[in-house]
This record gives sequence, structure tokens and C-alpha cells, in this order.
Amino acid sequence: MSSQANPKHKKVTCNLMSTTNEDYEIEEDWSDDEGAGVWYQQVKCIFTEKLFPSARDYYQFLKHHHSFDIWTLVLVDLNLDFFGYVKLVNYMRVKYQGCDPPTGKELLAVRDQWEDDTFLKPVVEDDLLLQFMIDDGEDDEIEEEMFFDGIYTPKKSNNFSSQDNHDDKLIDTLKAQLQSSENKNRQLTLHLKEANKRIEQMKHFMQDVILKGDIYRPVAACRMEHLEQEEDFEDSGYFGTYSHHDIHAEMLQDKIRTLSYQNAILNNKEAFHDKIVLDVGCGTGILSMFAAKSGAKHVYAVDMSDIAYQAMEIVRENKLEDKITVIKGCIEEVKLPVEKVDIIVSEWMGYFLLYESMLDSVLFATNKWLTLSGIVLPNNCSIMLVAAHDENLFRAQVGYWNDVYGFQMTCIKNASISEASVQVIKPSAIVSDPAEVMQFSLPGVTMKELHYKSEFSLKITKSGKCSAIVGYFDIFFKHGLAYEVSFSTGPFTPPTHWKQTVFFLKNAIDVNEGDMISGYIDCRKNPKDPRSLIVDLTINDTKQSFTIS
Repeated sequence: MSSQANPKHKKVTCNLMSTTNEDYEIEEDWSDDEGAGVWYQQVKCIFTEKLFPSARDYYQFLKHHHSFDIWTLVLVDLNLDFFGYVKLVNYMRVKYQGCDPPTGKELLAVRDQWEDDTFLKPVVEDDLLLQFMIDDGEDDEIEEEMFFDGIYTPKKSNNFSSQDNHDDKLIDTLKAQLQSSENKNRQLTLHLKEANKRIEQMKHFMQDVILKGDIYRPVAACRMEHLEQEEDFEDSGYFGTYSHHDIHAEMLQDKIRTLSYQNAILNNKEAFHDKIVLDVGCGTGILSMFAAKSGAKHVYAVDMSDIAYQAMEIVRENKLEDKITVIKGCIEEVKLPVEKVDIIVSEWMGYFLLYESMLDSVLFATNKWLTLSGIVLPNNCSIMLVAAHDENLFRAQVGYWNDVYGFQMTCIKNASISEASVQVIKPSAIVSDPAEVMQFSLPGVTMKELHYKSEFSLKITKSGKCSAIVGYFDIFFKHGLAYEVSFSTGPFTPPTHWKQTVFFLKNAIDVNEGDMISGYIDCRKNPKDPRSLIVDLTINDTKQSFTIS
């Protein structure tokens, strides 16, 4: 409290505009106790120059004598937070001075005016109304006042039933608001869990980038046909990564990849002349522009990622907008302006060929839009395995964990081995002839057939050790083309951005030239993340499981 003397009793008279011939006088016992705060200090009326002993007394007076219920107005009619309440009080002090209290309907009509931030500045210095917390605690409200000759006399309300009904309605409204807030909180909790899950995925992704210097294609998910164990997953992270230009620069600068498509398309102009072409997963639109240059009647380029917007600009920049239509959307959901297409082109291949499961989208497009005589490019694929040993690589990937500054870390060793490694293998590390474990053509293959199992034999060509099985794929553009093109992602050809997929053995095995390594492979989608793969490899009766993710 101020050190200045305060009279123990004060008398205040207030006449509001709509109250005539009545003086309401308040005589209150004001305490000198510390912390009395806003409760026992004078409050200036919003609409007149009169004073009241407290904010609560003032608002109760307005409620009972002028039907101006600040609780209902703030909490129900206008649904304001504290700052909204402050703006409203200051606005009414400016606009309604000398006037009757406004109705909620009137204030709603001018809401854009009093919600201006300029009304956060107090109109009255040290305005105690701005320190008053509006809540639903009206159960402790004072009774209706009557003042006679300066003596404060409480008077019981004769309208308890009406007041109770009003309070019940207010309580029901507040309960509904509370329930709504709880529902929103539950939704936010679910979103937070999903965000944390994606952060973990990105953490693993960035670890690979930092530790290995590779920008890997992301692992997300696609739907798996007839898979009972499939878990809920969505693809925004997958398509989001393809929105960035870095990954497209990596693919375009892969000359083995890009020149193969260019040669297959531009050297087969008779196959493309006057044909309708669909480019699935068009990216920057490079394949679509090859097709347009080769004489296609029109090309529909579809991509789900935001790179589609750049593709639209690239098409316009190269004055091909009359030949190429870029459509942003999922191929399984978009509507083409044509019923059928003659050719489907797509660069759908991932690590070990089937990683990412983009081939599923190509098969969907083939079944829905390709004519019976139409062709798909590329249209023939082979998956190959070969035995290898690189002592330095094996020691770094596997042997290192046997002695980490004198300590064994077998659990990390096992985890490291179970994840297939994507890297370039030197030709000198290869110790066997290759073996084909999967071959298929497009169109023709089904999604079910992409879960493949195969026995294989590897003939050893170099004595020494075998510490890894290396996987790669070969691609062919041939069916329906006069000029055939092919390329390999194997270790004996110039490296591509796909590199090779390395499956390290837990223990290296001794081999001699001429020996035969017998094996069995089971490759399938990961039910928890259908864009990644699970590969079971059995080498000389010893089975290991790997993930490609």
C-alpha cells in the first residue's frame, strides 16, 4: 500500500446514463493489508467518470443494473483471451464514454476495430480493469447492492432461478470449450509423435550424409498390395526430398544414366513420332524434353514432388509448353486428359533396382493408360550378385567393432552388418563370376512377382577370401526399338549414382579359384517401410538378413 494516509471508509456515487433519479452510494471497509491490490482500489467507470471500489463490484453492478455481463461477453459471445479483453476495455473507454453499455451484437459488428493492436495501450493510467482476470468464478460474486444514505446494504436477488439457469448455460459452454481444447491437445500430441518420428528418420539420413559423404535417396513408404502386415505410413518425406535440386543434379550428372535415356529416345524417333507419351516421376522434365525432341505428339509429365513447379518453368523456358504438359500429383490419383498413351518413360530404379518401390507406380500407370501395343522404357532388367573381398573395407565396416580402443562392441557390429552398404566396389575386389538372380520385362511383370526368391551359384575366379556379396543391376532399352541401348551398374563399368549394394558377411570365408559358392536370396518389401527392402541371403548354408534403407 502507499505510504499516504487512506481514509478507512469512502463513499462513491455513480449515475449511469440509463439510470435516472437514483444514486448508488458504496461504503466499503477498505483494508490496509498488503496484497489487497486491485480488489480494494478505486475503479473508474468505462462509460462515466464515476468510481467504484473494485473491478468485481463494478462489473457486478453493470450486470445487475444494466444487463452488461462481462463474463458472458468475454468468455462466450466474443471468446476472448486476456489481450482481447484488454483491447475491448480500452476501445469501450474511447468509443463509449458518455454512452450506455453496448450489446454483444454491437461489439461483434465492430470487432475489426477494437481488435486493433493500438488498443493494447491503456487509455486510463494504471487501469485496474486491465488487471482484473476474467474467469468463470462467479460463485463468489457479491450480492446485489442497494445503497441508502451512504450505508451499504446487501439485498438478496429475487431471481435466483433465472440466474442459476444463466450460470448453468455458462458452465455448459465452458465445459464444451474445455472438451474442444482437450481434443485439440490430443491431436497436437499425435502430430508431435509423428514429427519426432520423422526427426529420427532425418537424423539417420544425415548421419549417412555426414559420415559417408553420400546423399542417399530417402526411405519413406508406398502401399503394398495384399500385405496383411502393412503398417500405416505416408509418403510426404519421400516426395519432399525429391523437391530439392541437389538430388536432381546428382542424377542428371550421372552420364551413364542420362545419356542412356537420351540415346534410347533420340535414336528411335520412328518409335516416338506422333505418339502420346507419359513420363512417370518426371523430375526436372529431362526425359519429357527428350521425347518431345524425338517427335512425340504430346508428353504428359507427372511428379508428386514440388520439383514439378520447376519442371513447368523449364518447359516454358525451352518453349515446349505446346508439346509437354506438367501435372503435379500422385500418378495413382491424377486424371490425364487422354484415355490411353503409346509410350511410358520413367527413371524408377533405386538401389539394388527395387529400393524405393517406384516401379509400383509405373506398373499402375501401365495397367491404366498404356495401349495394348504400347511400350515402356526401359523394358528389361536384370539383378546380379557377385562375390567380393576388400580387406580395408571389411576391416572398417566389420572388424573395427571387435577392438574399439581395447573394447568389444559386438551389438554395433551386428547392427552395422545387418544394413546393406551402398558404395563403389573396385573391380580388383571381385573374386567370382556374376550370377543373375532376377530378370523381368516391362510391361508384363506384376507387383507380386517383385518379391523374388532364387538359388544361385558363384564360381570363384580368385583365391583368397570372400567377405561380401555385391548386388547390382543391368538395364535394357530394346523391345519395340530399332536402336537398342543398355547400361550396367556393376563394378566392372564406370560408376553410376546407384553404385553397388554390399552385403557384408559376419565372417569372411576362405575360397580357392574354381570353387563354387552356393546361395539363396529372398528379396521383399519391408512391411514397416514398403519403400525399403529386406534381403535374406544364405551363403553355404549360413543365413543372414539385411535391410536396404
